[in-house]
Order: sequence, then C-alpha cells, then structure tokens
Amino acid sequence: MADFITAFHADLHLGDPVGLMLTGLLGLTLLASLITGIVLHRKYLREAFLFRPYRSFRLLLADAHKLMGLWILPFHVIFAFTGAFLGLAAVVLLPTAGYVSFNGDVATMIDTFLPDSAPERSGRSLDLRIAHVLESFQNADSAEVVSMTLLAADDQAGQLVLTTSANQGMVGEIFRFQLHSGELVERYTAFSRLGEPAGTALDLMFPLHFGNFGGLLVKILWALLGLGTALLSLTGMLIWLERRQHGPTGRQSPAFYQRIADLVVGCCAGLILATGALFPAQVVLMISGDLAATVLASVFFVSWSCAILWSLIRRNAKSSLRGLLLLGGALHLIAVPMALYASYSPAVAAHVGTSWTVAGVNAALVIAGTILVSCALWLPQLNRRVPRPSSLAPAGGH
Repeated sequence: MADFITAFHADLHLGDPVGLMLTGLLGLTLLASLITGIVLHRKYLREAFLFRPYRSFRLLLADAHKLMGLWILPFHVIFAFTGAFLGLAAVVLLPTAGYVSFNGDVATMIDTFLPDSAPERSGRSLDLRIAHVLESFQNADSAEVVSMTLLAADDQAGQLVLTTSANQGMVGEIFRFQLHSGELVERYTAFSRLGEPAGTALDLMFPLHFGNFGGLLVKILWALLGLGTALLSLTGMLIWLERRQHGPTGRQSPAFYQRIADLVVGCCAGLILATGALFPAQVVLMISGDLAATVLASVFFVSWSCAILWSLIRRNAKSSLRGLLLLGGALHLIAVPMALYASYSPAVAAHVGTSWTVAGVNAALVIAGTILVSCALWLPQLNRRVPRPSSLAPAGGH
C-alpha cells in the first residue's frame, strides 16, 4: 500500500515520461500560484493573526487560507519547487543538459557524474563475501543502509556500493568498498562531482521534498506541512467558488458554479475516502506482489470515482463534504480494530509484524479518523452565524 501511494505521488501511476512531466508541471503551477498570490494579496499580510472560525463558512475559508498561506509559505515554496524539479529533471532537464554540455550524449553525462559502472576486472576470481565489508562499515558509520549494489562481484577488483540515508547531515551518501580487502575506495554524495554550489543544491532536492532527514520528527512535521499545502489549494478553490456563487463577480449561472463545487468536493474529499479505503482493504486482502498493486489500484480508483459521482448526483457540496468526511473518517478508524483482530492469525501476524512503526501507523489512523469525523460533525454548525455585538446592544445604543 505504501508503494502504491508513493508511486501515485511521484507520477500518478502514468509512468515515465508522461506522469513525471505532469507532476513537474503541476509543481510549477503551484509555485506560480504562490508567487502571484502573495503579489496580488499583499494587504492580507496585515491579517496574519486574524482567525474567525465561528462566524460563517466563508470567513472560515478565507481566514484559514490566509493563515496557511502566510505562516508556512517557505515550506509551500520548497515543496512546489523541489516537486517541479524532481518531476521534470529526468524528462526535461537531464536531456537538455546532455544536449548542451555533452553533445546530446546523456549516458556519458550520467556516467561522468554518477559513475556506478563496474571496475576494470583483474582476471583473478574471488569468492563472494560481503559480511566483513558491512561489519567494517557499520563500525565506522551509523547511517542506515538503504541499498547495496555489487559490481564485478566474482573478481578481486569487485566493489560493493552502499547508499545510505541522511545521518548527521541533510543528504545520504554513497560508499564504494573493495570486496577483496574491505577498503573504502570512495565516499561521495549523488551530485558532489558537480562541485559547489550546484552539487549541493541538487543533493538537497530529494530530502527537502520528502523530509528524509532529521529522523521521525521531521517526517511528522513534513506530513503536517504537506497537509497544509493541500488545504491551501482546497480553500483557495472553495473561496473562488463562494465569491462567484454569492457575489457580483460570477459571470456564469449559479448552477454552473454549483456543479464545479460538487466536482471539487468529490475530487478532494473523495481522495481522502479512497486513501482511507486502502487500509482496511490491505488488512482484508493480505496479498503482495503485482496482484496486490492491481487490487489496491482498483480499490483506490473505484472508491474515488464513486465519491466524485455521488457528489455530482447529490448536488449539495456542503452535504457531500460532510458525508465523504464521515465515511473517510470511519474507514480510517475501522482499519485499526480490523488489523488488531487479524493479528491473532499467525500468518497475518507474521505478515504485519510487531514494531513501533505498526503502532505509529495505528495511532495515526485513529487521530486522522477522529479529526475527519469531528470536522464532518462540526461543518453544519458553520451555517449558524454568530450574532454581531452591535445586534445585542439595546435600542438607541451605539
């Protein structure tokens, strides 16, 4: 399930180059929206501390949009820029750089800066042994190994390439060891051969986008900030629709804007519902491999499509939002007792495992489900306006 969500985030399951290019262009669109939003709405800088959640739904949207846009603007910009770069780098930037600097030979450019090619063979055979290399590495460095690559493993000139996660710094590193002696040949980062400052900037793109530095605390912070970016886009769309439905700026019929509102609610709240459906589906199915990816994709996209269709048929955006949030929250909450019940089966328990990661995911599901259900129950109260203080004054008062 995690692999499915990661791939959906990276390329929308459309593959390379269409998916990567699309996510890169969407990242550029988000970045342009942030810049133009700040330029056009500079007056809102004076309202950085204004939040009126109980006055009306429109004021709640406007104040939440301003607060999220202003207070976490640096993260929005970093997230949009790095996302655009990661999406477009392999599709547009690398071929362009290869054409300009390497006469169109992208393979030569990659070999120059990211040389993972096998070393020149010595002709002397070698029994494959990597335990001594890993032991010496673990004694010298505490970074977590995320991948290993063997180069010419049957030759005495063979090497072991270890890629690590970020340890003390922001980025992971690459270690090359001689298999025969366990000697460290080279230690570098992915783009360090480009030199300063270009290499450092490129090395920071991936960890800054995904929060793969600083441990679990940074991952949790990045998740919350990423939720803020998603809500910034949603509140912006809803504000645009509210002003055109109930203000003088709309040039189309109210029914037109209502259909757009239904579509926005179905897409956004339906995405929450579809993601929540993956958790109980994973617990019930307990399958792996290509079949699991196919089944989970079916659960996800069928749930999402049904949510959009239901919102369009319902023709009441606020009611649809409330219903989809309730169902999405229920799916998050029900996944935990389902997983706990399934864990009594030895086969399922071995598949799920027992670790702090599992406990953390269960806790996150309970928190997310509780928040979604609470928001759904709170939404109808927003239609009841709080009376203005002036309306409570006695007749003739000021």
